[in-house]
Amino acid sequence: PMLNFPSDTMVSRVGASLAFASPQGTLLTARTFGEYLTIAHHLIGTKKGAAALAQYRKRALGEVFASPAFDSRRWADGYLTGLRNLYDAFFSAASHPHVIATPR
Repeated sequence: PMLNFPSDTMVSRVGASLAFASPQGTLLTARTFGEYLTIAHHLIGTKKGAAALAQYRKRALGEVFASPAFDSRRWADGYLTGLRNLYDAFFSAASHPHVIATPR
């Protein structure tokens, strides 16, 4: 989501977390519902706001791919390393009581 208003629901907080992974996240996250309405009106109700929103959208795609928060390959590699370590720890628990996690 380009404009966020985090509330008590998990889905709204996820949207805000994703926005804050971007350098423009603080600009597009409202703290109150009134602030949300003000920002939304500016972004879609004025020519200057619409131009700013178009620029945000254009930059957002590049920022997403450049952000470590969206590095799926690194996340998957770390997840698989964790699973391998758990597997190794389970089958070698009798002979090795300590586990040292290292990437492969």
